[in-house]
Amino acid sequence: MKKTTILVLIMMFLLLIIGCSSQIPAQDTPSFEKEELPLKEQAKNFGIDVVKTYFNKDCDTFFDALDNKIYTLEDDPPITKDENLKKQLCDSLKNAVKGDHTFEEYLDSYEVKVLDKTEYEKEFPVFSSLKNFKPAENDFLFVGTTPKKPVNFMWDDLLIFMVRKEGKDFKIVVLGS
Repeated sequence: MKKTTILVLIMMFLLLIIGCSSQIPAQDTPSFEKEELPLKEQAKNFGIDVVKTYFNKDCDTFFDALDNKIYTLEDDPPITKDENLKKQLCDSLKNAVKGDHTFEEYLDSYEVKVLDKTEYEKEFPVFSSLKNFKPAENDFLFVGTTPKKPVNFMWDDLLIFMVRKEGKDFKIVVLGS
């Protein structure tokens, strides 16, 4: 009888382990990497993930999101991605959020839009006159500066940037300034 009890306990233990392991969720793919989403939605998710780096003070992830050549909306010549730029951007990142606000507060307080080329050229005619940067058809403008309610706890310049999908990855190709 002891052998039967031990066998039953082992079987129950194995069933418990199998049942629990099937309920453990797989690692989430970052939202911008979900290929089944339309490209514009992927761009929006990538932009939101970038904004999240401001709250996490995650300069490495933010810097990795940059293309090798970055332009500004001030139509400056391209800036090369290097350690000097990383230091400047990391310093800026420290000041992106004013006060002790959370990423969830940002999502609740600010409207997030992503515009395709036709939309951003219509809403922001400056893109048609840029001399140093020429937007591509697959570039999307992330605009996360419009408050839903009277708040102002974000540095606006970091909430406007242009992204482009290159291969499987999105990259920031233009910064607000």
